[in-house]
Amino acid sequence: MTIPQALSEAARKFAGRPALIGPGVALTHAQLDGCVARAAAALEKQGVKPNDVVGVSMETSPLHLVTLLALGRTGACSVHVWSEHPRPVKETLVAQFGVAHLIGGPGRSTSLRADPAWVEPGVAPAHEDRAIPASPWRIALSSGTTGLQKAVRFTHLQILDYLELHDRAVPMNPDERYLCHRGLDSNLALNTAICHLRAGGAVVFPASRSLAHAIEAIDRHAVTQLALPPNFLRDLLDLAPEGGVRFPGLRLIRVAGSTVSPALEKACKARLSPNLASVYGMVEIGFATVGGRVVPGIQVEVVDGQDAPLPAGTTGILRLRRTGMPQEYFRNPVASEKAYRNGWFYPGDTGRIDADGLVHIEGRVDDKLNLDGLKVEPGPVERALQEHPSVVDAIVFAAAPDGGPSALFAAATLRAPVEEKALIAHCRSRVGRMFTPVRIFFVKDFPRNDAGKVLRTELARRVARPKP
Repeated sequence: MTIPQALSEAARKFAGRPALIGPGVALTHAQLDGCVARAAAALEKQGVKPNDVVGVSMETSPLHLVTLLALGRTGACSVHVWSEHPRPVKETLVAQFGVAHLIGGPGRSTSLRADPAWVEPGVAPAHEDRAIPASPWRIALSSGTTGLQKAVRFTHLQILDYLELHDRAVPMNPDERYLCHRGLDSNLALNTAICHLRAGGAVVFPASRSLAHAIEAIDRHAVTQLALPPNFLRDLLDLAPEGGVRFPGLRLIRVAGSTVSPALEKACKARLSPNLASVYGMVEIGFATVGGRVVPGIQVEVVDGQDAPLPAGTTGILRLRRTGMPQEYFRNPVASEKAYRNGWFYPGDTGRIDADGLVHIEGRVDDKLNLDGLKVEPGPVERALQEHPSVVDAIVFAAAPDGGPSALFAAATLRAPVEEKALIAHCRSRVGRMFTPVRIFFVKDFPRNDAGKVLRTELARRVARPKP
């Protein structure tokens, strides 16, 4: 079976139920299936052929999702190309992945155009699914900061195998409504949308990616599921009133992209929804844990530097595997050799598995900060800062202001005022002077990439920036 076939089967089963909801758009499952068929026929007329790689440069919207599903029905493979990337970066991505066409929305100067009429109910032409289970479905980009990222090419069968595991960890039903706030360039957002559609549920699109529009969509359309990065979670919390749960109808808030501090998690469960779960996952594997529990069908081990398994409770290098997972990065043998070994995927994270089987992420193998020869693991220092009652979250980084020696710094977001000297003293009492930041900057939020991961290098650059 292919992804379009799975969704067509759902359309027959849940024909009259809502499937796609957004500004000016309200499609049932049957209507969505027809829209995808019409879009696929139009794309073929524009020259799209099976196995073509098509770069998609579109804003997240119902039209974006219909376009991706239609490309899958033609047998083509999509890859996201960010519109804001400089032209040389785009050209490198196009060359790296062998992009045959580039499609954009109305007004975009691309070789193919997505037509807004594709999300209008109408008579669908007969259209045969050109894909087969082994056809490439998507080139998914891992999180990165330069735009020249590692990539994994997934077939239809590989995605459907993963979605079966997803459904075991987070069972779906036809009453679910998922708010697609994160961009569909995210593998998490796209796969979660497909999960809901396969189950007969609906995907809801806000009017924009603004916080106000997200809240309006949650309330108006009775959204039951969110998938968010931690920074958006904090923004929601800032607007939530004290003394009650703001979103009682949410069945699940999945938080992915980076770790959530215990204080932030506690506050969100009390004021946003008690149904909040931190998700550990990555493009290469998908969800690995939900709330610390390993997803059935996925193996997680902690090993030492020689790949020998370590006992429970011991911190080491994490490795993961599941049946049917990709075994390499697309057209990147150097990165593949480092991350894929002996049937395992090594994400570069350190962690431990406790006696109850819960996975705890401790940090990154390559996150150690180099302070002129002294190697510092930022995780323990960050946890020490997060233990202060005034701190929501903290990030530790190394910088060399004015070209001087490297030193340890931190940035923190606060829930209550605190003096910098008091916070430094608090940290020193827990980790010692050698591992205490020399300065702590108070910020509203941290710089992050599109996947929600904090950019330590950007924090360091700001500190090291020469004075005017």
